[in-house]
Amino acid sequence: MSRAGELPAEVTRFVGRTEALTEGARWLASGRDAAGEGRLVVLTGIGGAGKTRLAVRLARQERDQGHYDEVKLVELAGVSGGDDVVMGAISRALGIRRHDQSPRAEPVVEHLGDRRVLLVLDNCEELVEPVGRALTALLRAAPGLSVLATSRRSLGLHSCGEYDLRLGPLEVPAADAAPERADASEAVELFRVHAVRSAPGFVLDASTRPLVVEIVRLLDGLPLSIELVACRLRGASLPSLAAMARRWLHELTDDDRSVPAPLAALRSVMWWTYESCPPEQQRLWRRLSVFRDGFTLAAAEHVGGDDLGGAPVDELLLELVDRSVLTLGRHGRYQMLETLRQTGLDRLRAAGEESGIADRHLGYYRLLAHDAARGWYSEREIEALQGMGREMPNVRAALSWCETGNRKTDALVLLCDLGALRIWCYDGLLPEGVDWFRRILALPADAPPEVEAVAWAHTTVIVVSQGLGAHTGREVLANAERALERTGDPGAAAAVEYARGTYLGFAAASAESAEVLANAREAARRAGAAEGTVHMISLFRAVFLASYRDDPREALAAGRELVADADRHGARWAQSWAVWPLAVAETGQGRPERALSRLRDALRIQLDIEDAWGPPWFVELCAWALESLGHNRAAAQVFGAARALQDAVGADLFGLGVFSARHTAACDRVMAAIGRRAFDTAYEQGRSVGAAFRDGSPRRDHAEIVRMVLRIIASLEGTATPVPGDVALTRRETEVARLVAHNLSNREIAARLVISPRTVETHVQNVLNKWGVSSREAVAQLVPVRLAGADDTGPGG
Repeated sequence: MSRAGELPAEVTRFVGRTEALTEGARWLASGRDAAGEGRLVVLTGIGGAGKTRLAVRLARQERDQGHYDEVKLVELAGVSGGDDVVMGAISRALGIRRHDQSPRAEPVVEHLGDRRVLLVLDNCEELVEPVGRALTALLRAAPGLSVLATSRRSLGLHSCGEYDLRLGPLEVPAADAAPERADASEAVELFRVHAVRSAPGFVLDASTRPLVVEIVRLLDGLPLSIELVACRLRGASLPSLAAMARRWLHELTDDDRSVPAPLAALRSVMWWTYESCPPEQQRLWRRLSVFRDGFTLAAAEHVGGDDLGGAPVDELLLELVDRSVLTLGRHGRYQMLETLRQTGLDRLRAAGEESGIADRHLGYYRLLAHDAARGWYSEREIEALQGMGREMPNVRAALSWCETGNRKTDALVLLCDLGALRIWCYDGLLPEGVDWFRRILALPADAPPEVEAVAWAHTTVIVVSQGLGAHTGREVLANAERALERTGDPGAAAAVEYARGTYLGFAAASAESAEVLANAREAARRAGAAEGTVHMISLFRAVFLASYRDDPREALAAGRELVADADRHGARWAQSWAVWPLAVAETGQGRPERALSRLRDALRIQLDIEDAWGPPWFVELCAWALESLGHNRAAAQVFGAARALQDAVGADLFGLGVFSARHTAACDRVMAAIGRRAFDTAYEQGRSVGAAFRDGSPRRDHAEIVRMVLRIIASLEGTATPVPGDVALTRRETEVARLVAHNLSNREIAARLVISPRTVETHVQNVLNKWGVSSREAVAQLVPVRLAGADDTGPGG
């Protein structure tokens, strides 16, 4: 499966739609040039017309031609909800990891800025109103934004310059068309391409052409119908396919003559495709329709794997792939087109199986989350986190099923396991986590008080660790304490005490926090809590010891114990976080060089595992250490980098008590040492890193910021340790990059270096490729941080 927001790879040849591609590109170009009409292009048409395929093709074409800084796909199939759900889907596609509770439009607008960005919103028809409100807000606030949407109906946003590009069926030839006219038909060519894939010996000639023309005419040129029928050549002859197409279409149109011909053709083909499957394939197909955004073999076996006539599920899945009902992608995940999923869902409901299968789906993801939570704080920690990240669309579907059915306990248990996995933190989903906890806890059903107490405790920890303020944290904690009054469960008591200690440390800035967390740790051990939970309590306790106690010895001892324990468990994420209290204590103790070394190693791990939450805090700690070492300009630059990361995830440093005071004091000392103007220049340089990249991906932006900090540390340490992800420039490329940064043209650079302009052009392109940027301006922006340790080669020598 492609990463969220990425355009999927084409696995079959794209056929036809030349006019639609040209018209879509023309309107998008008009929107870019005029920043008005044409910024919103909506591909409309019935299901199966090929809207998604065309949108992805057009978007890839626009991206490859360099018209946009960033092109992202927002998949809305199967998504339900209001404005926040739509904006959340857009945020995830853009890679925005906000950890605060601010309106979701705000971080999206900040991310878009004035860059040229193309968003592809697929399957908008079930969310027309919230999509309309979201796009209206974004198009008005971000002048460089263009949107390419697919929907079965218009979005009605003509005040935003919406242009509806109606996508009808493919052109079909006349029944008596000459061979060359028939062969030139897009519908015939599409059938031929898929027929050859299914039956490699197939040839379009005088004997087969009349039947192919008849079939595509019966199917009204609808692409999905043509593909599904052509793939049946694997097990049926062409004459039999034509006969079946006549029969099924006749029976369907007899039942409902009001259905438009293309839709009747699509329904007929869907029904035919479903009915042509053996009973066990039909049964599995309709059960698989409960999944969202794909599923694994294990999930298919759990949810749909019984009463299948003894056929192994893996074999049935491959047969459904052969029939083009499913596709198999990365990570062993199967995907189903939304039109096919809806067909299966209709059959599931007709069979009276929806409730039972949805319960199985919920049960599977409860088990998966519980097992993943047990994997946290172990060697399989990252595998568990990334695997569950791929399953979040299914988790959301399971939680929605619980919300609809008032299944409060099931949902809370699932949410608490996700909290124990720390997925909300790792994957940048803290606002969503808080939202789900609040929504489920508000359901009228009763849940065991110990479950409610633990759920409120999780919510408290998330809220206060974001720096959202003492008042909000106190309200949530009070709910946890009230739930605890109704139960004597020791595990719940330990969870609420952990939440109270976290609240005291982060929100109330109280030295009492360390003692409360010591009590919580002992209570958790007595209650048999998982080792990972005990580790998290110990981590926060050690951080607060380092922050609020004048004597660092206890904090140093606690930190060393944390590091040793994380090493024993082989938990990479925990290993990186375990150095936090040590770094704080060592900086305060006057050993910032040791702290900086630890932080450097931790950031390397966080960069490698794509941790969203760690770098904002660890880069901040690097700035503290650099200031203590007297590297004031570097400290100012790293303070700016930390701020950029904190802004990106919505963290409020100034809501975290003692951290705010230390930050302010360190910045004041740097400004006193180098002056306000020099501080501001270096600070803004650090804050602006990451904006130069051609795809604008926040993951890449954040990674580039971390790499910049690692380069600064390596330069100051006098080491040549390579930074993960860096690609070294040659000596000549370095010279050229520096001269580009001094705004010299290729001809001027050629004269200075006594080489040809064509050679300079090659070197410039190599720099662009190695650094992953698309403009000379971006190179100039990155030279000060990428080449900070190299000798300057300015125009003056």
